[in-house]
Amino acid sequence: MLHLPVHSFIISKDSVRTSGRSSYIQLSADGSNDGRLEWSEIIALDTENKEIILSGCDTGGKTGEDYFANFDLSYAFGLSGAGTVISSKWRTDDLAASVLMKRYFRYSAAGDDRISALSKAKRDVRTYFNPHPYYWANFKINK
Repeated sequence: MLHLPVHSFIISKDSVRTSGRSSYIQLSADGSNDGRLEWSEIIALDTENKEIILSGCDTGGKTGEDYFANFDLSYAFGLSGAGTVISSKWRTDDLAASVLMKRYFRYSAAGDDRISALSKAKRDVRTYFNPHPYYWANFKINK
């Protein structure tokens, strides 16, 4: 399992054509690395059958008509061979995402499958944190 609770930047396909930039996950930079894990680098990773959790903002791309106009980071991990990718569909509330992920890991450790664990974690956030869908409905699973 690889859990990345980090910032991401989704770049539209039109912007990629004009600027040469791509969607990326922002990691820590150092003297030899800018800290950007870009779409093209993600698809080259060996994530064969691993569970990838992207709990930062917008990691699952956009919704509706905008979905196909952008480079979705969860799709990039799918192309790299990931077995399952959990990602967010919009900006996340940090505290709600933290609570949801802790509950997800707790239910997974107790033996629930991924779909059931995520559903129960969403229910807990909805019940005990905030009932508004903004806080609990943004995470999705891609297989």
